[in-house]
Order: sequence, then structure tokens, then C-alpha cells
Amino acid sequence: MASSLTTDIESLSILFDKQTDLTEKTADDRPETSGSASNIQLRRSLTVSTLAHYFGLQCGEFLRLSLNSQIESNSHDTLKSFLMKHRGISFETGIKSYHSQSILSNIHEEDEFLSYLHSSISSPTEELRIAYNVKFHWTYDNQLQSNYKPDFLLIKHLINNENRIQITIADAKSSSRMRIEHCIQVALYAIDLRIWIERNKLDEYVFIHDFGEIWLPSESELIPYEKKIFPMTKLQERLRHFLKYDLEKILTGSEWIMLPRCSLCSYAPRCRQRAIYYEPNSINNLSYLPSSAHSLIYSFFHSTWLSPIDLKHLFDQSNQDDPYSDDKKKLESILSINPEDKTSAVIKALQTHEPQLKRQTSLLIPKKNNDLILLFFFLIPNPSQLHSVALFAYNIYDTLNQSWFSSKPSIQSYPSPYQIVSMISQSLEFKSQRPCQIVLFDEQEKSILFEQLTLASDSEYIDQCLILLSSSENAILLDYPPDVIQTDRFFRSHPLSNVTKDEIEQELYERYGSSGDNSNKKPSKVELAQQLRQLNEKEQEKARQTLIGLPCLICLHTAIRQSFVVPMPAYFDLEDLKYSFKIALPSSNPNELFESIQKPEHLNVLVRLYSIIQNHLSEANRLQLDAYPLPKITSINSPHPHIRRLIFLRQYEMLYSLRSIQQARFDINEPPIIIRIIGKKSIDKYNHLWECQIERGQETISKNLTEYVANTSDFRTYSYLISEDIYTIRTFPDAIYMDLAIDGVPSRRKFDRCGLAHVEQKEEEESIFIRVKLCNLSLEINHQYYLSERYVDFNTKKAIQALEQATPSTIQILDDPRQLTKPEAVQKASETMQREILNMFSKREPSIKPERLHMLNRAQQFACEKVKNERVTLIWGPPGMNTFIFFF
Repeated sequence: MASSLTTDIESLSILFDKQTDLTEKTADDRPETSGSASNIQLRRSLTVSTLAHYFGLQCGEFLRLSLNSQIESNSHDTLKSFLMKHRGISFETGIKSYHSQSILSNIHEEDEFLSYLHSSISSPTEELRIAYNVKFHWTYDNQLQSNYKPDFLLIKHLINNENRIQITIADAKSSSRMRIEHCIQVALYAIDLRIWIERNKLDEYVFIHDFGEIWLPSESELIPYEKKIFPMTKLQERLRHFLKYDLEKILTGSEWIMLPRCSLCSYAPRCRQRAIYYEPNSINNLSYLPSSAHSLIYSFFHSTWLSPIDLKHLFDQSNQDDPYSDDKKKLESILSINPEDKTSAVIKALQTHEPQLKRQTSLLIPKKNNDLILLFFFLIPNPSQLHSVALFAYNIYDTLNQSWFSSKPSIQSYPSPYQIVSMISQSLEFKSQRPCQIVLFDEQEKSILFEQLTLASDSEYIDQCLILLSSSENAILLDYPPDVIQTDRFFRSHPLSNVTKDEIEQELYERYGSSGDNSNKKPSKVELAQQLRQLNEKEQEKARQTLIGLPCLICLHTAIRQSFVVPMPAYFDLEDLKYSFKIALPSSNPNELFESIQKPEHLNVLVRLYSIIQNHLSEANRLQLDAYPLPKITSINSPHPHIRRLIFLRQYEMLYSLRSIQQARFDINEPPIIIRIIGKKSIDKYNHLWECQIERGQETISKNLTEYVANTSDFRTYSYLISEDIYTIRTFPDAIYMDLAIDGVPSRRKFDRCGLAHVEQKEEEESIFIRVKLCNLSLEINHQYYLSERYVDFNTKKAIQALEQATPSTIQILDDPRQLTKPEAVQKASETMQREILNMFSKREPSIKPERLHMLNRAQQFACEKVKNERVTLIWGPPGMNTFIFFF
């Protein structure tokens, strides 16, 4: 190969023709003779189209990243019939007519164009001139034929640039969109044209524009073409490198490289079969992957200059002058390549993610919700640097069309939280009205994404990142609110006096790979224990730094798992968060943390995130998702964090129990009760008794009327929920039902598209009678309605009322009993608080016993006793479990 990077296509073609053996090999590896007829037929012709094809295979992903993102024609869908009339010469004729006044009609040959440039240099003009289809006499023109003529050369004098002449190369294509091959062809023109300018010593006065243009057909009545611009200079640099180093390998080799574009090619199966059965030693691992896996890898390597994933290139140190050596090193680091066996952990993860998804059928391709799209994120944390992460790419799978869509894929090393939010926003921009499900693959990725979203929760694009999902249970899987990192469990469960020195050393070794100081002096048991505590505190501090703000995380948890509607963040404030968290707030360094955490604007960020989720939930019905509006939560007046935690735990445990009761008593797939109204009797001015006929669910109603579940102080059945919409009756949240059932009776608030129906049955009558309250429906005779049994819980309301009546002295007792000097005040406040707490968590024996609920209440009573005697911080455990964590 020639040594110069500016070698033109003419010289390259002649060089390949003379020196490169392009013959095919026979079965016994003997080359064919150069004069045989078969050799002429098998020879790979070196045309512009061939070069464009090979170059596109080699680095097409790089080109797609470099090109303008809007490469599709704006009228792509309606161009099919139009293009039939404007193919080839017809399209160019329309452009010539449009630019008839600017086209140099008397210039057709190279010499004429050279003369015009000389005259323009001496007599500049401000008007745009266009040279059309100028024929340059390349020595190898017979081989390249007429494809190697620039369609349009736009000539313009730049007055501000010493009257230099700028030439922009434009090529007209009758395609519906700009393809990479078009850009490569213009870049090839530019390489030769630049050398032609230098040969004629015009480079001082004439230069080629850095951007090339592709003109596509347009339906506009004013302009017959649509201009597409791409960065030609970047493409030329890569193209020169390709012509010098890579072209010979492609023309002489037989290695089969399958790229994502192969999955869209009709000849891909034939090509794959040829490689597997006839050239098994030359194929790479990509050939065995399905098309969907190709799409994932396609997005990963969009921004790299090594599109075919050949790890050998990364270890090839033979060419020290390789201009991409730094990029190879960076790519080697990003791919987590093991130098010994030369395998990539990232590529391996890519190949294993797809089968994992297929095992979760409800996650990858939902059968019912065809309008759902999946957003795949790949987050690779860097263990050597806390909070650093490499965001490789994102990919969207459209379940409606069962196809992949890649939106501006890129590799970002250690992106900022705002960059991540911006990328999610951009990827969802074109599908803003479609429900989307974010898919992550392990807990580490989930925690990283949560952290990044929280740090950027004041971004203007954060609301676009919280589009709720059609299948909330399969979203970012967060089963329960995360536990706060606990204090050292080792010495709490094993006091120092009961632990041997060997056990402490073993604990040090297992946790941190250390068995004490490396000095010659053997450390004592106390020193080892102190070292273990210090290391544990550092570990805990790191873990706390990775935790995100409590309200923010609970809000996301609330939006994702609609089974548990958690009233947040009104029950928590910054004073509360300060006891248990060190929040990595935006634009705050560790030294300013305690100052900034008291600023109200940071709380406003968290509240804004909560309101965004509320808004998305309120739009759920319009989007037809299985997500519903949260109830409006009123803040508890009590400022004490322990009280709010107790209330939150009570709310969460109660809702979990309600869900357990509902699932235990009724099959989820069991249809609701159906009734039809056949008559109406007026009781008074505002109440009516409706006579109904049961069309489905006679057994359920009869059983309930016979058993008559007694109302207790804990749970009670408030008749039935009634609606005319089966979707609403199935999915109405328990928490909203509970709140409205308790508060709505005296305040006359009404349900949305539902109501409360109390069912009665008179003796010797087959029909039933219902009394309807809090209903915004207009019930009509001979119409069909649905009934569903629900539960309400009055204890939570009692607890909130009790805490709102707590006296300041009670708060003072909980804060620090030692500050109270008067025993009478202590005794009085203690009795008041004890009475209120007992009312809040009374021992219950309801006729409907929730599973494990009584154990939770005993644990809560124990927690309240602790609160009365000493300062503790209560942190919840998983719902349904009698687990509490105490911070002393």
C-alpha cells in the first residue's frame, strides 16, 4: 500500500490491480491462473459501490453516529408513489430546472471547469454557481464507469475569507432516505477532488466544504428536493484510514462478518449457511446470535470505530502509528477485557441477557398490552470509583411491531445524572404517548439508576423518565422499601466479652481480607475490635452515600408497585431524613451537606418528584394503564420523626394486609358480581332503595348475607363497591376505597365512577335491595352494574387523630425524658401517650384475621414501650414480618 494517507482512488485502484492477488482459491488451496475465464468472473470488481459497501460493513456504525439524526425524509410514508415518477434522471432534471439560472451549462469537462475556476479567482462574484455532472478524466475511469461523477458542485465566493472559493459537493439520490453509501460516495468524490485541486495548484484559492450534501426527493411544490447535510471531514479521515489499512484485508480475505444490518437482509440466512458449513474457521461469535441480540450489540458499538467486535484488534500492537490506538485502549477498558484469555465480560453479558429475558415472558413480550414499549438500559459500575458508571446504550423494543428501535445510541463513560435523564428523555421523546417499561438486569443496576435519577430529580426532563408502566409488578423490581444500612450487627449480636480474638480476626479476614495491622506487633483483642468497627463504619458510610433520599425512593416505589399505595413524602421532612441519611444533593459537596440539607429548596425537589408521579398516575386512565391516582395525603402535624415512622409502618403493614385478605378470599381471575336494577323505592329526599336482580355471583352474596361478617374496631366490610365499568371495579385501589369510606361519609365526598352499596335481602324474596352512598353515578333501571367486596380499616385514622392530639410534653418525653424536671408532668404525659398508643395498636381479635397481622401489632407494642423509655429510631422491615431495627 502507498504510504501517504492522501492516496487518491485512482492510484489505489492501479496499485491493487498490479500488486494485489484477488483470485479465489480452489479446494486444494491452489490459486487460479490469472488468464482463466473463471478467474475473471470471480474477481471482485473495485467500483465505488463496492468500496462503499465494504467500508459500510467495516465502520457503518461509526457513520450512523456521525450523521445527522434526522436522516429520514420528512415525508417518508407518502413518497412511495411519488418516487416512481422521479427516479434517476427525472429527479435530476427537476433539480436542474429549479437551479437553471445558477447552473453553468457550458461546463461539462475537467478542462472547462479548470478554466472557469481560474477566471473566477481573478473576477470573483457573490452569486452561487453550480457545476453539473462534470466529467473528470481519471485514469481508472473505465473501471469505475459513470458512477464516479459528482452530480452538483456548488461554487461560492467567501468575501470574509480572502475571496476564497468554497466548493460544496452535493449528490442527488432518488431514495426515500439518506443512506451511508450515499455519504461514502460524496466523501470519495471529495478525496479525489482535493487531490485534483492540489495538482492544479489551486489549493491557495479553492477549498472543499467540511460538510457534504445529499438531495432527496420532496413533495414540496416550491423546492423539488430535500437537503440532508452530513459531516464529510470526519468521514474522509476514517475513509482514508480504511483505504490504506483495511481494504486489502477485505478484498483478499474470506472472513464473514455479520453485523446488525445483516438481520434486515434477505440474503442473511444464505450468507450464514455458507459461513457455517463452508468457512467455519473464519466466522466470529456474532453469527450465532439471534437478530434481537444483534440489535442490542448494534446499539453498543454505534459510537466506536471498531464495529465488528474483533477483540484481536485491541491487542494488535504491530502498528504503532495507528491513529486509533488511544481509542482501542479506551475500548479495551470499557469492554472489561481479560488480557489472558482475551474475552470481554461486557460482550458475554450481552449474550446472556437475551436468554434471561426470554425466560421472563411477561417482561419481554407482553401478550395483552401490545402498545407497551421496553426501554433497555445497560449500566456498568466501576468498582474502583464510587458512584461512577458507564452507560453503554439504550434500546427500545416495540411490542406492537415486535421490532427494535435504537435512538441515538452512544457510549458514555461515567455520565452525570443529568446526562442519564437527558438520554432517557431523548429515547422516549418520539413515543411520549406510549407506556414504557424500563428493564434492568440486576440489583446493582437498579440501585445505580435510582441514585442517578434522584440526583437529577430537579432536571426539566425528569418527568419524561417516569412514564408509568402497563405491567407495574414487572417494572424496576423493588419488592419493599429498602432498609437503611444498619449499625454493626456483629458486636450487637455478639458482645465483645463473648467473642474470641480468633473470631474477630476471622471476621476481619472474611469481610475485608485483612487480619489486623501488618506491623510486627501483634494487635490485642480490643485493637482488633476497634479496627473492625472502624472498617464497618467506613463500609456503612459508603453504603449510606449510595442511598437516595427517602421520599424520592418511596415515591418511585409507590409509582412502580401499585399494590401498595404509600402516602409519601408528606410524612417525612428534612429534619427526619437528617437522622438516618446523608443525601448526595445536587450541587452540594460533603462539607456543605449539613448546611444545604436544611434548605427548603432541596425538599421542594423531592416534593416535585412526588407531584410528577401523581400527575402521571392521574393520567393513567387516559393511557389505559394499570396504574391509578394516589389519594391526596394530608401531612401529620406531629413533627417527631419516630411518630411518623410508626405511622408509615402502620399504613404500609395495613395495606399489605388488605391485599393479602383480598387475594386469600377471592381468586384474582374470578369475575365480579353482576346485578341489574329492576326497580326504585324512595326512602327520603336524598336516599333511595334500589331493587336488583343478581345475574352473576349469587353464591357470593348469599354466603356473605348468611355469615354476616361482624364489624370490629379494626377491619369491617363496608358493603360493596359498585360501578358500571368492569375495568374500574377490578382495579380500584384499596387505599382510596379505605380513605373515602372512612372520611367520605360525613364530608359527602364521592367516589370517582364508583360508589358504596349496602346489600339487603328480605325474606321470601329472590331479589336484593341496595342502598348506595358516595356515588357519582346516575343509576338507571334495567342497567347492568358490577359489585366487588372491599375492606376498610379504622385504626389508621384513629392513630392519626391520636397523634394530632399529642401534647408538647408528650413530644418532649419522646425526644429526651431527662430534660423534664417535674415528675408530675412526666407521669401525666406518659399516661396520656400510653393511652393514645394503646388505642393506636390495640390487641385485636377480628373475625377476619390477616395473616401475621397480630404478630406485627405485638412488635409494634414492644416498639412503643421502647419509645417511652429511651431515644430510639425505628426502621421498618418487610411488610407482613415482625421485623424492626432499632437505632440507639
